Amino acid sequence: MLLVEDDASVRHYARRILEGRGYKVLEAGNGREALTVHERYAEPIHLVVADVFMPFLGGIELTRRLADLRPGIKTLLMSGHVDRSIGRSAAGSPDRNFLPKPFTPRALLQSVQKLL
Repeated sequence: MLLVEDDASVRHYARRILEGRGYKVLEAGNGREALTVHERYAEPIHLVVADVFMPFLGGIELTRRLADLRPGIKTLLMSGHVDRSIGRSAAGSPDRNFLPKPFTPRALLQSVQKLL
């Protein structure tokens, strides 16, 4: 899975949770970095977990681009700046979901498991 979050503390928190449950996690600090990770990683990426609002390239546009480049990739968008209904609307696909921040380890893991 590819974890994309511009706040390093949130990114490391989420990575620890996910790796603690056995998930392989690639990470990037923004959407532009995530596209570079995607280009360099030849194996399948089944899920991208991305913040909605990031510098250079936000999560919504990033996930649209990744969906074109990796058909079938699932998306979990997250943000502390939008409510659940806006997040679901922004996700716009049954392969995507929304997780409000701050989130608990349980909430993150349940959201990931639901998509995978």
